[in-house]
Amino acid sequence: MLMHPESVPGPGTRAAPPRLAVARIEQVLTRVPSGYDWMSESERQRFAAFGSSRRRDEYRAGHWLLREVVAEVLGGVVADVLLDDRPGAPPALASTGSGLSLALSHSQAWVAAGCGRGRIGLDIEQRPRTMAEHIRALLREADDAEEPDDDHLLARWAVKEAWIKADLGSALPETLQALSVRPTADAVARAWTYSDEAFHLALVVDSEPLPTARCDASAAADTRSSWLGWQVRSRGGPDG
Repeated sequence: MLMHPESVPGPGTRAAPPRLAVARIEQVLTRVPSGYDWMSESERQRFAAFGSSRRRDEYRAGHWLLREVVAEVLGGVVADVLLDDRPGAPPALASTGSGLSLALSHSQAWVAAGCGRGRIGLDIEQRPRTMAEHIRALLREADDAEEPDDDHLLARWAVKEAWIKADLGSALPETLQALSVRPTADAVARAWTYSDEAFHLALVVDSEPLPTARCDASAAADTRSSWLGWQVRSRGGPDG
């Protein structure tokens, strides 16, 4: 699935529209070159530290998909895109001057990658998911008319994660609980979710317009109207 820019309402701060890609990890791995020459030194060091094949596959797929997205925006050969690995933060372009911020997220079988000018946060969560009670407690809102189902809470989780990632923060329990999120009109939205039957994708970006999605499996489905806006605020603080 590739997400391409279209002229639809977005956040108030104007910037170039983001470019996003979502795919199954196993599909991306079929495109990843053998060997590690395409990785930077910092990526190779990080990759070598992973003890499980699952984490190595996630890393290779994510960093290759991110290169594909960047190459779409800047042009050039995918393998020539040079990224710096940054522990605790998204990868960054090794070359300066592009103004692009990068975002990356994994969830079980899925990987999402994005780039945009200005702040960007991205989170993907595979559906369905059973939420443990201690997680549900972090996601409830005081004015919930009834107990939200697991799927709605999973969408809230994705929004909070994307918001925190956009600010390069850590998704500690107290950080998640400090944010209040709820669906809202696009005009005042500060975050957005796109929901496929297999996942929730949350996006926080200071740009307009928002992307649309083209899903390889569904013949270029137009999803401009499928982004759901969310209000985000700190509990006890002003709206974000």
